[in-house]
Parts: sequence; C-alpha cells; structure tokens
Amino acid sequence: MRMVYLDTSHFDILSRVMENRPNAFLEFISAWKQNQFVLALTKVHVEEIMALSHAESRDVRFALLEHFIPFQYESENFFEREVLIELSRKGLVLPTDGEVSLRSKFFVDGVKSREQLLEIKAAHSVLRPIHVLMNKAHRVSWQAAGQAKPSKGKQPRTTDLSGRIFGKLFYWFTGLFGLNEPSWSSRGLSLSRFMQDLSFRLKVKFAIRSKLGVKVLDNTSSKTALDTLLITDCKGLWLRQEVEEKLKRANDFDVSNERDLDHVQYYPYVDLFLTDKRIINKLGQVTANHKDLVWLTELQPPLHTRDTLESLTGALFTE
Repeated sequence: MRMVYLDTSHFDILSRVMENRPNAFLEFISAWKQNQFVLALTKVHVEEIMALSHAESRDVRFALLEHFIPFQYESENFFEREVLIELSRKGLVLPTDGEVSLRSKFFVDGVKSREQLLEIKAAHSVLRPIHVLMNKAHRVSWQAAGQAKPSKGKQPRTTDLSGRIFGKLFYWFTGLFGLNEPSWSSRGLSLSRFMQDLSFRLKVKFAIRSKLGVKVLDNTSSKTALDTLLITDCKGLWLRQEVEEKLKRANDFDVSNERDLDHVQYYPYVDLFLTDKRIINKLGQVTANHKDLVWLTELQPPLHTRDTLESLTGALFTE
C-alpha cells in the first residue's frame, strides 16, 4: 500500500474525465486499486473544494472522491499536529487521559464509506463562507506582495535593530511572550529569518496550549520545549518555510502560492507526492542546499504531470 498525494489540478483533470470519458476514468480507478494506491486527502483539499463558486462543481468533486474510498484523511491543523508529534517523540508531552489521544503520525483516519465522506462534506459546508474568505485573503496577500518591489540592496538584520527605538519595542514585544533570547540580537539573522523563527516559536507555544489532548509534563515548561524543539525537527513546517523563501527570492508571487505551500507540508509524510513544476523546482533547490538532512534526501522525488489523464496515468503507473 502506497499513500499518494494528488494536487488540486489532478482533481480537476479527473473530474472532467469522470464526466466526459467514463470508461477511461474507470480504467484509471481500476489501475489505481490494482497498484494498491491509497489517496491521502487533507482538510486543505476539502477547503479548496468548498471554495469553488458553484455547488454543482463541489458536488462533482465529492462524487469523484467516492471512487477513491477507502482513503486516508487528515482533518486536523497541520502545524499543531506536527509540533505535538515531535514534542511527544522528545518526551515533552503526553496524552491526556479522557481526551483526544496524541497520534504518532499523519493520515491515521480512514474514510471507509460514502456516509463518512458525506459527514466531512456537511461539516465543511457550514464553514464554507470562512473557506471562501480565507481563500480570497491568501490570493490578495500574494498579489499585494508581488506588486511591492523587493529590495535588491542589503537586507536588514537583527543587529541593525538593537540600538533603535523600533528594535527595542520589537524585542520587548517578543520578550513579553517569552519568544526571544538575549543572544538573538547578536546572531545577525536577516529580519525575514528572524520573523520565521519567531513564527515557529509562536506555533510551538500555541500547539502546547491547544486542546489536542496533550499536556506538558510536570517537569517541562514552554521554554524547555522552545529550547529543545528545532524547526528542522518539524519536517513539513521547515520544508514549507524553505520553499516559501525560494519563491519570494525568485519573485514568484503566484496567487496560488499559499495553497501550494499548504500542500507541500505533507510531502514528507506520503509515498508519492504530485505537484506543479515550479514547486518541484523549488523543492529540488531546497534538497540540493541541505544534503546534510538525511530524511530530505531519502524522500521519493515529487512527480509532475501535464494536464491530461494520460500524463497522470504515465506518472503514477509507470514510475
């Protein structure tokens, strides 16, 4: 059994083929099952479906998913799950009795019936206005970033902040939340990297305080967790951060970037990962720059296909 992660574009292709070339579609599904493939579906996929404008289009997508049953479904927020999983592996958190248990990996929930799929659809239908709003916000954010002219000069660093009023206020703010260390100001990080570090530490603190059925051990504090857990321990979060940095440096501000990055996070946790060519290019750059990370070099290379069923079939069933 191999877990396969399809991109949004592949669901587009398969939806069209299902409606216009039913025999070819059934042949694809037959080959899928003969190869013992299992679809890895996430809440990101479902949110994208719910953001579609027409109810008919949404219904077609869910009808498509029925053909992949049984499949695995990841319903929780990615960063919370990954942070808590890594903290658990380090012995810093334990499952809380009587609450949701902390699971040791992704994609442990199985969708085994049409009824279960319809339950997912119903739950997200209620949240559809939020999904639509967030989708628009992500697109506007990347569009605005693309319109801004990136500076080609020397990038400001943390050492430039310490003697300025803004810098003092910034360090006071981060210190207020227990997120900074005295040594940070002398580390000379670029501000973009500093903000990425800060974002990661915030996510760790949030995950610890979340209601995912875990508690910090009696002899463990948030600071211990922050000092122990590294961004590279959280493979998906780190990979997302690196790819995002590559996109911005290449002045690639495609409005679909946010969702692409949401999908990239799951790459380390599936057997086959399909995405578009430019994301594959950035993943290749990240791998080339970090050959010291064994887990990264051991990942199955991501797959790219053209927008045809034949291309998708060739990539999956002859690789």
